[in-house]
Amino acid sequence: MPPAVGSERRGLGIALGYPAYVTEIQKDKNRVVLGPFDELTRDGMYVKNLTLQKYDQLTERKDTITKVRYNDRGTPAVIEQVDDTMKVFFGKGVSAVAPGQAAVFYEGEDVIGGGWIHSSFRQHAEKELATSI
Repeated sequence: MPPAVGSERRGLGIALGYPAYVTEIQKDKNRVVLGPFDELTRDGMYVKNLTLQKYDQLTERKDTITKVRYNDRGTPAVIEQVDDTMKVFFGKGVSAVAPGQAAVFYEGEDVIGGGWIHSSFRQHAEKELATSI
């Protein structure tokens, strides 16, 4: 079975001196990135294959509670629709945001919509990248 973001990797034949977790999967490079538990945290993600319930489309940013797993209690987030993708900004980090998981956006008790997690990011890393281009 292929590794999943957030899974602990054992039996790799390497000694790191700490438990290693899958922090990122880079399919285009055929690479699995390992790191300590604290590197699993992400504060943003891109969600695709959107299904919107409450609105036909979002024309401005919305404050939401966003769930990234079935049993997730949800995390405050701001969502912004860009074409067929929802860009999600969490106020605090969320652990093990993994591509392929479902994401659901709530406004109070109402479901705004949801989709499938395409990728995640760290907001400070995106800002650094944008300023270096």
